[in-house]
Amino acid sequence: MTNPRCVFNAASALRRVFLSGFPIETSTSASASTSLLRNTPIFSFSSSYLQTRIQTRSVFKSTSTAVAEQRLPRDTEITAPFLRLKNAEGKLDPPVRTAQILRSIDLKTHMLEVIAFSDEELAPIARIVNKRELFQKKKEVKKSKNPGTVTKTIEMNWAIERNDLGHRLEKMRGFLERGNKVEVILAGKKKGRKASVEEAEGVISRIREFVGGVEGARERVNMEGKVLGMAVLSFEGRVGKKGEGKR
Repeated sequence: MTNPRCVFNAASALRRVFLSGFPIETSTSASASTSLLRNTPIFSFSSSYLQTRIQTRSVFKSTSTAVAEQRLPRDTEITAPFLRLKNAEGKLDPPVRTAQILRSIDLKTHMLEVIAFSDEELAPIARIVNKRELFQKKKEVKKSKNPGTVTKTIEMNWAIERNDLGHRLEKMRGFLERGNKVEVILAGKKKGRKASVEEAEGVISRIREFVGGVEGARERVNMEGKVLGMAVLSFEGRVGKKGEGKR
């Protein structure tokens, strides 16, 4: 009678000989793959890397050359804990937690976008954008190449220093000379020196006087808001070729 133990041992030996060249550690490989996926930072970025990415992006053209384009933070790129939203009327809402705003919108159809940074004491200004509408507007702007459709925002406080005001106005000049619309948002500081009524009115007069000296620029609508509170001045630059007369 054949000894079954010997048959089993012979079969085992043959199996080891013919299959020794094949990897059979399936469970080990699967475990390693799972561990690799678990430890791979697919959607996790360090804060320093994120800060770099939110400042620049690359636009690829047909020549395959990358062109760096500056833009402000959007959605989860925003690190500020609070934001002041610019509503449909063009006014600013009280500060709201950034996380709360992000939870309240559908990020597939809408985007939270910072449009201006404030002094350290104030939360940045942001807006909620419909992605489809934004895409259509970009197409229209690209087609018409009309800088008058672009609105820039500049924020100042009523107690702004003279030199700082001069820098902001020169920045404003560049926007107006390109034909952009410019909104100047004036607000008081929670901390620091408070401006007097006369000083605040002087800031408004200085801004209007400066815009009056920019060829073709004008104030679009009357000031919204109140002195020493929240106020918005709206201006627009001349759209057209150099040499054309003022509107």
